[in-house]
Amino acid sequence: MRIAFDDSYGKRYIKEEQINQDGEINYKLDLQNFFISDGVILISFELSSTGTSGYTVISELSCQLIYDDYPKAPSGIQAIPKESAFSVRWNKHIDRDINKFRLYFGFPESCSSENIETSTYEVSITYVSGEKVKNGAKYCGFVQAIDNGGKISPNSETFYVIPAKTFKFTEAEEFGCIIANIFGESKITYYLRAIRDLLLKIPGGKFLVRAYYRLSHYIIKAFRKEAFAYDSIAFIGAGITTFNKLGIFQGQNLFQLAYGKKIILADILIGRKIINQVPIFISFRLNPSILQGKRLIFSDSGEIIATDEKFSTLIIMPSSIGPTLFLDFLEEQIFVPNLGIFFSGYFVFESYPDSSKIGAVFGPSLSFGANILLDPLDRRSESIAKSEYGIENSYLFVNGTFSTINLIRRGLSLKRSNYFDFSSFYISGGVSFCF
Repeated sequence: MRIAFDDSYGKRYIKEEQINQDGEINYKLDLQNFFISDGVILISFELSSTGTSGYTVISELSCQLIYDDYPKAPSGIQAIPKESAFSVRWNKHIDRDINKFRLYFGFPESCSSENIETSTYEVSITYVSGEKVKNGAKYCGFVQAIDNGGKISPNSETFYVIPAKTFKFTEAEEFGCIIANIFGESKITYYLRAIRDLLLKIPGGKFLVRAYYRLSHYIIKAFRKEAFAYDSIAFIGAGITTFNKLGIFQGQNLFQLAYGKKIILADILIGRKIINQVPIFISFRLNPSILQGKRLIFSDSGEIIATDEKFSTLIIMPSSIGPTLFLDFLEEQIFVPNLGIFFSGYFVFESYPDSSKIGAVFGPSLSFGANILLDPLDRRSESIAKSEYGIENSYLFVNGTFSTINLIRRGLSLKRSNYFDFSSFYISGGVSFCF
């Protein structure tokens, strides 16, 4: 006797037993491990015999069961504030027999004073208690799911939202997307945008990680040597800067208002010697940073103010290329100055609950600093570094970088922007290597 379970996702055998008797047999079926969802379930029974003539089905029977449990509470509730309105969205429900959703909303004193029903996963609210939604007022609510049998789920998590006209930092001035800034409105841009649109339709986490490691592999391969010769340099560290000229709007520094004054960035540089016996390296430098920003809103008087809400995420990816002088002329030179001249692109991605913006700002930068040799302090570690990793010298470094980053592509040329001005002085420190 074979007994199978089919919930439309696939047929699975849940019991198979040899029978050596006639008459009635009672079976207890345990379906707990099958994660049953609401809907029609098909249970089939198949009686077969095996003899000299082979395998033969003697009799079979199937029956339908209707499984109808209470729906689970909706998840992923997100309230998005707008000017004189707000919208509420939630995740797709896992149950198969959801008929509709009921959204309750109101003021904190009564989050369920009103409700509307919908079959969608997002609702926009413009009126509460017969009045237009007010900027600066606080609203709340929750969502229920209702299945085809009329069963109602538990309440979702309660959301709270304060509508207001939101100021979006990167949308204050149009600066275009990264691809358009580099390639313009060309065929390259067209094809890369088509690829981007395809990528947006699939989960991107694993792809980004794979892309990162693949890129790292090629970079390492490009700078790696078979012999332990001193023709490459690397800096790994972090630093701090202040973007005093960035986001000036109506006399206010809106970047600092949203993201703070002191910004921490990584400092990663790798350089390859251009000419043997000359300490000039062509270098590639990265200074990434991820920032969480407060929500900026327009007050009734028109002033822009910061709320306590964590509203936006800003990813800054400064990327630079240029020559670096690493002025090491003596064996075990204790103090080694360095000087670099770069052309930099600050690639920016800002994400809001309801939209996102990408773009790029360009300009020159000048870096200078000092490296202090560590090898005399620990000869054993020096020997291991040379024999196992090909590192000739190890240092502690301190760098200062002047940047004038305020050029945005306009048509076929670069124009200065008074708003997207990332010009700054950046101090960083960490460890550096020669290999």
